[in-house]
Amino acid sequence: MVSDARRFEPLSQHAADLLQVLADPDRLMICCTLISGAQSAERLENRLAMRKEEILSALNSLLASDVVEQLSQDGQELYQLADIQAAEVVDALCSAFLGEDFSNRAKIPFRPNKFLVGGFGKFGGANI
Repeated sequence: MVSDARRFEPLSQHAADLLQVLADPDRLMICCTLISGAQSAERLENRLAMRKEEILSALNSLLASDVVEQLSQDGQELYQLADIQAAEVVDALCSAFLGEDFSNRAKIPFRPNKFLVGGFGKFGGANI
């Protein structure tokens, strides 16, 4: 059993870092909103009833930690969850605490992740 646990050691720091980023209520609310797809800062501001400064501060932290990415579409800046690992954690938290089914969420892109062997959810042969 100890050898199995050691396979997950590199991933544990990555998961802990992600949870630390999501531990802020503003950042978590934004990520729970982005689970349904990319949105502008203005739309987030309206949906979450937060001040623009709060939204931008939280988005900057999420961008810096690579949990969220920014894209430009039709001349508008949009924000979306950056990868499937972040989406899965956010999905679990939102489902657990909000009691909603997020199975119809937006398609989150699979992106290489340096913490996972093969970069797409396999670590040491275990599908995680």
